[in-house]
Amino acid sequence: MIDFLGGPGILSPRTTLGSDISLFMAMGFISMFLFAGYLARNKKGLAHHRMILASMVMMVLYLAYYAQVRYMGLASLSDQMKYMGGSDFYNTVLHPLLMAHLVVVSISLYLSVYMVINGFMARFPLDDGSLTLKTGFAKPSKVLWGIGLAWFAFLVWMTTLSGRLSSSHTVIFLVLGFGVPAGVALLIHFALPKADRRHRIVGRVCLMFFGLMLATTTTTYYLLYIAKY
Repeated sequence: MIDFLGGPGILSPRTTLGSDISLFMAMGFISMFLFAGYLARNKKGLAHHRMILASMVMMVLYLAYYAQVRYMGLASLSDQMKYMGGSDFYNTVLHPLLMAHLVVVSISLYLSVYMVINGFMARFPLDDGSLTLKTGFAKPSKVLWGIGLAWFAFLVWMTTLSGRLSSSHTVIFLVLGFGVPAGVALLIHFALPKADRRHRIVGRVCLMFFGLMLATTTTTYYLLYIAKY
């Protein structure tokens, strides 16, 4: 399997089949989330709910694959890549782009989990089988914070297991991977106490970040593996 995934890629001579598959899977679940947002905007609550759950399944499969084949992006951060450009371009453009991509991905994934849990808590079934949102104040989710702590433990385990990053890069990785999303969750809790308003506003923000994730994912991949220098 490792030899198969390490074979020649489809998009460029510098890519592998495994890296191309990771890109296609990422674009797949991101597109599913964006389509779920389209369904919500058109007030198709039940279809939106089902598409979000399908998107989450796809995302979990992607993360499991990515953790195995791509080492959660640690290879990119430690320069272990088939990058053919100069060091000046990497230091001034590509490295900041990778860091921005990590921030966008961290917030997007955390918000997606947040929105699924918030959606279950805020949904209100109607007599005709459709779904709408509850009114009133939202309650803190112990499940969400439990998932967040599990994610933090997973990031620590990944960085320790790989041994690819320096101490400073490890701290940056953990702050961007957990600290920023956790801060966003606290901001949401205090700024948007009403359940229905929180779900709508955070949903729009989540879709914006997923759009940014799609843009940074494709741009980063292009600059790393496809662009000719």
